[in-house]
Amino acid sequence: MKKKFRVFDLVVVIVLILAVTLVLNNHFNAQYAALEAEHKALRMEQIQLDSIKSSLQGELHRSDTDAYIMQVAREDYGYLMPGEILFKVSNIDSLYASHEVTLEEAP
Repeated sequence: MKKKFRVFDLVVVIVLILAVTLVLNNHFNAQYAALEAEHKALRMEQIQLDSIKSSLQGELHRSDTDAYIMQVAREDYGYLMPGEILFKVSNIDSLYASHEVTLEEAP
């Protein structure tokens, strides 16, 4: 006995195919959005790392100079050149603090 395809059966099959297609499309779109976000984050990280690399390469090139070595010796290790005198201020706040004159202190 042969079965005839009815129009209703064909419509049901087409609707099922469309439903599966829509579900898969939404799933792939969500995966694509997640991958795009990850790609953007990784690209930003790459830009930051390139900037750090450039900065470190510049510092490496500057480190070959005598001026850089003298600067590091002075700032990091406190070295002085012959004949120089080191002044240490123990109360730095007193240099920058403003003294307000009250009525009792006024002449």
